Amino acid sequence: MPNTVLSPQRQYYFDALRGSMMLFGVFVHASLADQRSGELEWIRFLSGTFRMACFFMISGYFSAMVYGKQPGLPFVRQRLVLMLVPAFFAIFVLNPPAINWMYEFWGAGDPDAEIRVNWHVHVWFLLSLALYTLIVPLLAMGLTEKIFAFAQRLCRPLPALPVTIALCAGAMVLVYAWSVSWERLPYGEAYQFLIRSTLFYLPFFIFGFLMFSDDGLRAFAHRFDWPTLAIALLGMAACAYFKYWAVPVTPAEKIAKFGAQYITGFSLSFLILGAGRRWVQGGWYASYCAKSSYTIYLVHYFLISLIFHTFGADTLPAELLFLLAAFTAVATGSVIQYHLVERSNIARFLLNGRYR
Repeated sequence: MPNTVLSPQRQYYFDALRGSMMLFGVFVHASLADQRSGELEWIRFLSGTFRMACFFMISGYFSAMVYGKQPGLPFVRQRLVLMLVPAFFAIFVLNPPAINWMYEFWGAGDPDAEIRVNWHVHVWFLLSLALYTLIVPLLAMGLTEKIFAFAQRLCRPLPALPVTIALCAGAMVLVYAWSVSWERLPYGEAYQFLIRSTLFYLPFFIFGFLMFSDDGLRAFAHRFDWPTLAIALLGMAACAYFKYWAVPVTPAEKIAKFGAQYITGFSLSFLILGAGRRWVQGGWYASYCAKSSYTIYLVHYFLISLIFHTFGADTLPAELLFLLAAFTAVATGSVIQYHLVERSNIARFLLNGRYR
């Protein structure tokens, strides 16, 4: 049975890894300096294989930890404020000019290109986390014990395996159901990406939540070995195949693509967690990520699009514009965190969802 009593000591490498996934996102969006010509596509592809999967897994782990200290309605209320206030600030204040600048930048590169930027842009993950927050009380109502009791009957040597497969299979059904129904809904296109992404990444969040209270699942999630690496590389190859060479058409092909994405996302996340436990401890980087990554990620898209707008499409080579945009966004976001957010309750509330 799962061990529901954990050491109160915080695992600081989780902070460092979650912050690293957010900082990597800055470079992902800065890679749009190539105007989707393909020069920096490898960054976007690499990100798609693991970044948000690992982020949501760690977020599920932290949600379980926080819920244990602040259960029930106080948890839901506090987390919704933490997620939704910065999300709405970005959506209504930062995103409108950023979206306009990005349209201008991409249009300058190819006036005939079909361009679409979602209204939520980069803060969709906060809206997904807000939705996940609503199911946390249900996950905490003895669900862990029931899941693992059933999993042990299915696969006693490795109960984490059927749990993982079941989560992915359930999410695949939900994503498929959404994909064939969203066009029939009023304004379905406006929230199609948000709902699809929320459903797709749900297994990673639930896995992270369950991982907090089970030693066996936590050990399974820190697999840092050659077989896991081999599975990850094969999964990445399959993801590349389905993305660039054979776009799925039939239901069987779509299921295979889903399977490749989940296998790659879980295996790479396990490798990252395993590496983090080995080599990342408390220190300046973990502290920096815990304090600054949230603010940096919230403001980075505005800053990157401003740089693209300022320099234009033909002033600098794509690689140089990418580096300029990424490092300027990280540096400016850090300054905002340490010189504004940490000194102003209003800024802290708007950018971090915390008032004090």
